[in-house]
Amino acid sequence: RASWEQVHASGREVLGELILRNLFRIDREAVRFFDFGEGEVFSSPRFQELSGQLVNALHLCFTGRQGGPGLLRKVFAGPLSREGARKLYRSLTQAVASTIRTGLREGYTADVDAAWHGIVDAFASEAAGEAPEATTAEGPC
Repeated sequence: RASWEQVHASGREVLGELILRNLFRIDREAVRFFDFGEGEVFSSPRFQELSGQLVNALHLCFTGRQGGPGLLRKVFAGPLSREGARKLYRSLTQAVASTIRTGLREGYTADVDAAWHGIVDAFASEAAGEAPEATTAEGPC
């Protein structure tokens, strides 16, 4: 939790933008699942809305509050097959880890990396409608 709180302190808008930019860098096809309208994706009102919703969902997940996986499902709602959802959530796991790594710099250890991947994977699996692994927001984070 401490690592999330440290990164979350950078601000919801900044954090959400970084996570989504990392998501779209990791999975270039992911952008097609969202309706950003015409023009530049990163300056669209929908991008700003989505980034805020994503950070809210992740904050619920990582602080042990109820509703995070459900909000993740809502944020990433769309005509995704189960396999499409799995792929998107795997990319999201990588995007969150990349963002946390950037935010923590030298504080991002192998233990923190393993914990973050486990936490995000579990919540993403639950959000995708799969049985989550027994992972909680405890540990070195």
